[in-house]
Amino acid sequence: MKKLIKIALWKRILAAVILGLILGFAWPEGGEAVSILGDIFIALMKMLLIPFVFFSLVAGVCSLGDISLMRTIGLRYVLWIVCTTLFAAALSVGLCMIFNPGAGVDIGASVGSGEELAVSYSFAETLLSWIPSSIVGSMADNQLLPVILFAILLGCCILAVANKAQIVIQFTNQCMEVFTKMTNWIVQLCPIGIFGLVAPMVPKFTGTMIANLGKFLLIDFIGCGLLLIVVYPLLLMILQKINPLNYYKKNISVLVMAAATGSSAATLPLEMQVSQEQLGIDERVYSFTLPLGNTCNMNAAAVAQACVAVFALNIYGFQVTPLLVFQIVIMACLMAVGTVGINGAQIVISTVMLTSLGLPLDLVALLSPLWAVVDPVNTATNCMGNMVGTGIVAKSLKMMDEDILTGKKKFVAEK
Repeated sequence: MKKLIKIALWKRILAAVILGLILGFAWPEGGEAVSILGDIFIALMKMLLIPFVFFSLVAGVCSLGDISLMRTIGLRYVLWIVCTTLFAAALSVGLCMIFNPGAGVDIGASVGSGEELAVSYSFAETLLSWIPSSIVGSMADNQLLPVILFAILLGCCILAVANKAQIVIQFTNQCMEVFTKMTNWIVQLCPIGIFGLVAPMVPKFTGTMIANLGKFLLIDFIGCGLLLIVVYPLLLMILQKINPLNYYKKNISVLVMAAATGSSAATLPLEMQVSQEQLGIDERVYSFTLPLGNTCNMNAAAVAQACVAVFALNIYGFQVTPLLVFQIVIMACLMAVGTVGINGAQIVISTVMLTSLGLPLDLVALLSPLWAVVDPVNTATNCMGNMVGTGIVAKSLKMMDEDILTGKKKFVAEK
């Protein structure tokens, strides 16, 4: 068992998909029989949703630390995270409107509470529905948006009285560690669950289905490519008149490391070294922004999750209205910011996104093998967004040595 767990998760998921396809084609009745494995996995994922989202957001807000630091460096960097993540999600929805992923696909699943999406709500009523009249009731009913709002508000209040709430902060961080461990354990069962979900779905596979999965990959790659090649360079030039070619050249090692490892956490030490030695950024800036951005600045995750939402809405025949677009963009932003550094986090977040829209979770199984394909590009995009945001904040505060950035002088470590 230990040897099996040591195999990379994406390899185990790929093997589970192949075995599920073989069983589904060779013995359809057997595929239906193992569907209980998928149902159990989905139930476990649903069990995680409320504590996972609640503690990740509270801990994320509390990680901002000193409120005075937040007013200077923190406020600017949080603004960077929010604006770029919202833009990334909106960009993904725009691309989905062009490529229309999921249209014409039939996977024969029941929509359940998804019928609520067809009802027209007023903007005021929608906003009011996000405010929990009873947070316990919202948690019991798996109402994610009220729980998210309460978690953010609670985190801000804890941060405002941080000196008097150290025990609460410590408790929150410990709870986050506990649920991260639980999430990791459940994610290890993902290959078994995927096997149980894929096998009974094989008779429903068509050329249209495969083509639409290709659209999902295309949208993710185009979205991340636009962020890397167009959006980030323009922001460097427009906001702080930083030469993007030179800036990217200094960050080549970060991009390669991020793509090769597929891990923002593994790339963090290199990001700090490059920020100091190649970009001339003050340690007080990068020591705050890079760790924060490592868990919160996930533009690529916003691209992917917004696409997941539109993909699912199209599959189940719902019209993507302006109100739904607004909800998708906000949810994709919040889920990206709430991403924690666990293996298979996108699978968990996809579950959260679909549940928030009242949709079935069948799409989780279909998309799970694709995360390994998009992960190198997504991680590189996230890390570069982190480095660009840190550079923009540093220069705006005059906390960047431009002579080191332009190569006029070399960094000399203090003895």
